[in-house]
Amino acid sequence: GRKVPLRVRLRFDNGWPLVPPDVRFGGSFVTPVLDSHRRPFEAFRQQLFSGGRQTVADILSKCRDLIEDPLQALQGSSPSDETAAWRDKIKKHVDIAREINSERLNITRRYTAQARHPDLFRHSVELRPEWFDVRFWEASMSGMPNACQSLLAEHLPGEVYSFPLF
Repeated sequence: GRKVPLRVRLRFDNGWPLVPPDVRFGGSFVTPVLDSHRRPFEAFRQQLFSGGRQTVADILSKCRDLIEDPLQALQGSSPSDETAAWRDKIKKHVDIAREINSERLNITRRYTAQARHPDLFRHSVELRPEWFDVRFWEASMSGMPNACQSLLAEHLPGEVYSFPLF
């Protein structure tokens, strides 16, 4: 099928590469392998980080495999009781998740055709100055670290700020 972008957040601490990163997935896709915080369940985290030291590219590749085909991603794992239990539970949920994701993707594709700015639905979009407030665009393109700070309006001292974006 057609590939879709996958947002993955990897958070590393000082123990990297001996300590694996915290992995969270973004987006609105449905999968039986993520908890309510969009992290892989323990059995899948073990699989993601098996094999000792890994590069970021290795982890991202395993993340893609896990989301695209969770059952296949688990095939190479040692069959611990927890992994085997998850494998059995997931078999019945994978098809349901694929159907839901397919429906969501079809809705997105139909909407894209009607969108005022269809370029925003492309995988990699080059930002255009006309999409933004002139002051914001100039400040963000200036390369000056504090350029955007002058645009801030403080609404609640030390807590709520705004700036012109669009």
